[in-house]
Amino acid sequence: MRGALTQLIGERFTGRELSLSSDAEMPGAFFSRWALQAHLLEGTIGPRALAGWLGGQALDPTQIEALTDLHSSHHLGTNATRAWGFWSCYRATGDDDWRDAFTRHLSASIDLHDSWCHDRRAYGHWVPQFTLYAIHLATEDSADANGDALR
Repeated sequence: MRGALTQLIGERFTGRELSLSSDAEMPGAFFSRWALQAHLLEGTIGPRALAGWLGGQALDPTQIEALTDLHSSHHLGTNATRAWGFWSCYRATGDDDWRDAFTRHLSASIDLHDSWCHDRRAYGHWVPQFTLYAIHLATEDSADANGDALR
């Protein structure tokens, strides 16, 4: 099953071109499709596949800023989901610029809390989970085999 799934994902997604610019479009995406594709590639068919896909794109992670003009309640999750993909890019390439893009987007997601924490419908029932998952991805890589955080 895994071999067939890996092949299917490779066929459908390694040649698919997406753009981060669509994340800023109205009415506001629930997820960053680009970042989910990056996360999918790294997590299923591996870091080399993601690095190859990234190599075909004209992206400079130092120029990717967090979204600040949020168009809808659903748009509140986009920076967190971008962070998922950027962490996968960092894992696949070892390029600190991807780690820094992750950090910028995670910080932007965390910064939503003070303004939105009392709005359960728009924020409280899901955005913190997206943010916690982004934190989990980074901390998962910094734990040893015993689950203890590395220093």
